[in-house]
Amino acid sequence: MKTTITVLLGALLALAVEPLGAAEPKALVLTQEEAPVLITKYQTRYNRSDKFDENGVGHKLDYKNRSERRILAVEFGFVEFTVWDEHIETLIANDLDPVGGGKSGDGSWLHDPPTGFLFHTGIAYVSRVRFEDGEIWTANPEDVAAHMRSIEPSFSVEMLKPKTW
Repeated sequence: MKTTITVLLGALLALAVEPLGAAEPKALVLTQEEAPVLITKYQTRYNRSDKFDENGVGHKLDYKNRSERRILAVEFGFVEFTVWDEHIETLIANDLDPVGGGKSGDGSWLHDPPTGFLFHTGIAYVSRVRFEDGEIWTANPEDVAAHMRSIEPSFSVEMLKPKTW
């Protein structure tokens, strides 16, 4: 009887500290042939910490300016889905470090939506790019939403906007 209680208690403790979806999260990149910026590496996961400001879905990426023009700012979109393939939220994140033509950049962001603990799949895409000469390239939101429908069939363009906007 003692052994059973110890094993049961150990299993309950493991569940209490193990984040939901212990399987590796999926980090996917939306292919955008027309985008002047290419996401070359993307990593994402739910961060659980005792420190309040360190909890949330972490997004980290490397990218390359595949144009010959200097870029002043890049806006990335990160669409987060639960372990049930349901949309959690969309994070819009900006890198304001200038990047010369053909050069690379990187960035990392932490997002803490209320149901972030259910996170399982993240999709990164290039949302906007501002060139030094003032031109702004913008992704077609319908194309982006159409890709998200491969995970959640009811995904809409409206869901690409963060809830805080």
